[in-house]
Amino acid sequence: MVSLNSIRRKFHTARSFPGHDRRLFIQAWFILLLVDLGLRLLSFRRVQGWLARGQSWLEIGDYNLVRDEIRRTRKLVDLAARYSPYRMTCLRRSLTMQRLLAQQGIRSELRFGARREKDALQAHAWLEYQGIPIGEPETLDERFTPLVGFSSKHLSNS
Repeated sequence: MVSLNSIRRKFHTARSFPGHDRRLFIQAWFILLLVDLGLRLLSFRRVQGWLARGQSWLEIGDYNLVRDEIRRTRKLVDLAARYSPYRMTCLRRSLTMQRLLAQQGIRSELRFGARREKDALQAHAWLEYQGIPIGEPETLDERFTPLVGFSSKHLSNS
């Protein structure tokens, strides 16, 4: 477990971020903790439904128009996950990022994949924007067989 002083030092670093990035980082940190708690206590569907509440969508057709915003959000979510008191999985990071992108009007799709590695089944969760994996290596399709996806737009209608 990480000490309170360690968390304070990490948040002190976040104070040097520009205002918008600072707010996004703090939101990411708290959402990660809420998602983690929710996944421990509630069903995946309930957590996903909670995250989808109040979302509105921009119809942005070109990835290039939102690429920088997606990258910035991904970077801040990853940083917030590193500053978390405990390890955040790919599912927790992806759900958090999906919520933050949705707040910016950017629709994404949560994807799941699996692979067999020796005698164990490995699973992975990631986000895609218009079929493009966000923050994932290009060999993702070779490493994991996609199982199912959950569009953030679909969630807001359920």
